[in-house]
Amino acid sequence: MYLSYLWRMIVITGSAGFIGSALAARLNEARFFDLVLVDDFSRVDKAPNHAELKCTERVDRLAFFDWLEVNENQVQFIFHLGARTDTTEQDRSIFDDLNVSYSQRIWNACVEYGLPLVYASSAATYGGGEQDAYLAKIEFDEDGDGLSDFQETYGYTAANGEFVDLPAMGADPMRKDIFVEIDYMAGQQPSQAALDYIVDAFADAPVDNPDGSTGITLHCMLGDQVPWVEVLGDESSPNVYDWQGSVPGYTYFQDI
Repeated sequence: MYLSYLWRMIVITGSAGFIGSALAARLNEARFFDLVLVDDFSRVDKAPNHAELKCTERVDRLAFFDWLEVNENQVQFIFHLGARTDTTEQDRSIFDDLNVSYSQRIWNACVEYGLPLVYASSAATYGGGEQDAYLAKIEFDEDGDGLSDFQETYGYTAANGEFVDLPAMGADPMRKDIFVEIDYMAGQQPSQAALDYIVDAFADAPVDNPDGSTGITLHCMLGDQVPWVEVLGDESSPNVYDWQGSVPGYTYFQDI
């Protein structure tokens, strides 16, 4: 559990089931890892559904409302898969408890805490494909810069568990952004004037944006200073910038 990265979490109830676990897996594929999975995880037969999912925390459904009361300010929104899908169940009280009362409590909690709620019953999930529409909205990229509107509005969690706060870094879902981390050799740090020149060149690019502007916003972020070598990958710099070694890439520049 990435407890040190509780930022803007997405809650998925019913996440041990087929639909809930598939939704969580799809969100993982879209690089959303701050997930809070809610269900009865004591079901051994459902363990394979969620065993490999990356999430912030797993919460038993009976303990969820107490958890939410403490953590509501860190929750971004809730996917509530609010239906008991076992059609052979004959105990009506189970349906009343899980399908009706639990869903009502979810609704009331979202109203109280001001949380967006996506509700899907089994009919909507299995019948109309609305869940695909929700995912399409999450992945939608209005400005076509490769960063979804969702990521540029709320940020995202990288695979290593670190939260990337794109809004704080200046991302705009209505204007193309490019983020560049610049690592440099000792004595070769680029001047601010040089960086400004490049930023201005991108800003003047003849590219249209949804907000009516033109150009691309280039975000240049200075990274690490690394050892200076005259020639990359030669005998004077073994294991420093190994462009041709057995390990693909290089030791210091890992994200170029």
